[in-house]
Amino acid sequence: MLFRSKKTLSQTEKTTVSIPMFAFRNRQLVNLSVSVTREEFEKCLEEPLNKTKNCIEQAIKDANIKVSDIDEVVFVGGSTRIPYVSKKVQEWTGKRPNKSINPDEAVSIGAAIQASVLSGSSDKLVFLLDVTPLTLGIETLGGVMNAMIRRNTQVPTEYREIFTTAEDNQSAVDVKVYQGERPQTKYNHFLGEFKLDNIAPTRRGVPKIEVVFEVDANGIVTVKAIDEDTKNEKIMILSGSLSDEEMAKLLKDAEENKAEDERFRQLSDLRDWLMQLKVQSSELIDTKVLSDNEVKELVDLLDSIESDYLSENIELLNSLVESGKELVNFLTNKVHSQAKKEL
Repeated sequence: MLFRSKKTLSQTEKTTVSIPMFAFRNRQLVNLSVSVTREEFEKCLEEPLNKTKNCIEQAIKDANIKVSDIDEVVFVGGSTRIPYVSKKVQEWTGKRPNKSINPDEAVSIGAAIQASVLSGSSDKLVFLLDVTPLTLGIETLGGVMNAMIRRNTQVPTEYREIFTTAEDNQSAVDVKVYQGERPQTKYNHFLGEFKLDNIAPTRRGVPKIEVVFEVDANGIVTVKAIDEDTKNEKIMILSGSLSDEEMAKLLKDAEENKAEDERFRQLSDLRDWLMQLKVQSSELIDTKVLSDNEVKELVDLLDSIESDYLSENIELLNSLVESGKELVNFLTNKVHSQAKKEL
């Protein structure tokens, strides 16, 4: 009866819902009969439709396209026959829904076509591509998530990046692997870790550690870390995945904390610059070719970096980075010019 009433409201503005033997009252069976308008029914649809709208927007964002790039909107599922659903989807996409395919059969038709392609009995150029459901990355200094393979990357895939040490004479690095969309690893899902050791002791920033992420067609993740100097290598293989509910929660958390995450990214980028300026300033002082006043300026810069590094004031850090860049670039050019004269 409820299904029939829903169909009726697609044609009329009002209907009566009748449910026999709905409940007991005074030990007697009672029938239910209530009048429902299309407007009331559509109000009940608002919440699930808003979730649908969010899914559409996320899919468009993940595909790195615009709404205007969409050619057709094809409906799947019987509920798409509701006029209000068509109306809202057309408002969101600017496309009149294509109803040439029976929505009750759309998924099964697609599955049959794909099975035909995979079995080799069809010459249709239709492919179902597997992608990574969440971003994969490693933790870097400050608990920052360094993304290696982005969400929705087609698999199989591989990504390589060079990293280095954070401290002088560091003989080992911990490779911690995470899955998720937040820029701070503590909010993402921890997958595992391993240690690459026997790194030759030297100044920070000198060793070259290549980290390689590979995802095969079965979704198995292989993570490698290779010391380019010694060719020492460590490997970790990860399999299994989060449930749909767990992945949905991670995506929802990322969406709800966009502003906080953007602020963290800005602070993280500025602190990275400060660490670079700290290293460059120390190297300039070690050249022994600068004047006492120039060395004092660099020492003052190092003191400011030391005291303000953990500040949450973006404007302060940005000002410090800009003034530090100006000073370091000026003195670096002077050192290079001096070296050329000596040659």
